[in-house]
Amino acid sequence: MAVSLETGDASIAKRAVNAGVMWRPGLYDDLFGFGVTVADPTDPSLDTQTTVEAFYRLDISVNLALTADVQYLNNPGFSDDDPLVFGLRLRFNL
Repeated sequence: MAVSLETGDASIAKRAVNAGVMWRPGLYDDLFGFGVTVADPTDPSLDTQTTVEAFYRLDISVNLALTADVQYLNNPGFSDDDPLVFGLRLRFNL
């Protein structure tokens, strides 16, 4: 488990807390990950932003992996929407 606390003069957030876990389910080199970030925006009129992400990396072979990812953003700065984002990546190593 990884946890970090950051403070500073970032343009979007003045403070952020991140936590995440990764787990190998025992199938080849497959990998499951889950993470959460809570950020305090520098603009006091904005609500706290929370981001949740989960992914699964399926190692098809030694040189080929497919990763599916889903992210949910709650109260993203400068937007009234709370987007749900899906991603799919194919990685090939030479």
